[in-house]
Amino acid sequence: MPGSTTVALVIGLVLFLATSHFSVAEPRGSRRQTGFTQQNETTAFSSKREGKVFSLFNIVQFKNDGCRSSSTISSGGTGSTNRNGTCYTSTECTSLGGSAAGSCAAGFGVCCVFLISRSGATVAQNCTYLRNPNYPNAYASTSQVSYTVQKCDKSVCRLRLDFESFTLLGTGNDVELVDENSLGGMCRDTFTVSSNTGNSLPIICGQNTGQH
Repeated sequence: MPGSTTVALVIGLVLFLATSHFSVAEPRGSRRQTGFTQQNETTAFSSKREGKVFSLFNIVQFKNDGCRSSSTISSGGTGSTNRNGTCYTSTECTSLGGSAAGSCAAGFGVCCVFLISRSGATVAQNCTYLRNPNYPNAYASTSQVSYTVQKCDKSVCRLRLDFESFTLLGTGNDVELVDENSLGGMCRDTFTVSSNTGNSLPIICGQNTGQH
């Protein structure tokens, strides 16, 4: 979430350091000068302890910035790249439905990756990855796969989709056309984005890896 921060409580040991003050008894009859008078020291051995407490409880704050995780994704035959994540505490990452993949914020946080593969799921976190329910194999079903994107902050005014690895069946005359309005009716599989604002976005198909 833009501008948000995380607070982490770092718990250490509490050390008790004591200082001791001792006075040693001198033999009876000895003479000791203290201040401006003279007196015989006849007190027995005594000790006084004053405890001092040093607390090691610290509050660490860090921004929920983007981070590079240890989780990898295939880049369409060009090798693999590390997924992007968001820096949270381990507890926050779990509660938000993410998976920890590496550390961030000097080790106080985890790089939290959000990944959705179930059709019908809602995307509620920034930098969420979508993958087909049959990954890593192709999705051969003729049923529709859909996701709903929910704004993670009221200040969000646009949505960007980056296709890390995305290939749909393109044109072909041997299969019945699915969408007559896409590419002159030449797409067998299609990707469509709809909006409640009424904006019309182009329908795409074919090879889209690396596009956005």
